[in-house]
Amino acid sequence: MPYEERYQAEKEAYLNIIGNEKCQHEAMRLLEDEQKHKTAIELLEQYFQFKQEAEKDNKKTKNEKDPLKPKHLMSAYFIFVNEGAKS
Repeated sequence: MPYEERYQAEKEAYLNIIGNEKCQHEAMRLLEDEQKHKTAIELLEQYFQFKQEAEKDNKKTKNEKDPLKPKHLMSAYFIFVNEGAKS
């Protein structure tokens, strides 16, 4: 009988220790998951901010036109006239 009582006491102590370790392991896993989630949200927000800034830059460059750019190619007549005016 004393062996059975000792066995039961040690078994209970072992199960308590294992239970606590499982709880700690689960808590650490949840903490890591939460940290990963926060990091993912931060990266997603940075991506959206970068994307919005890039879209703003693209819109500005699309609307800006070079005022010195010729509207049409010069015809042969205008090239001839310009060469005559230079000489």
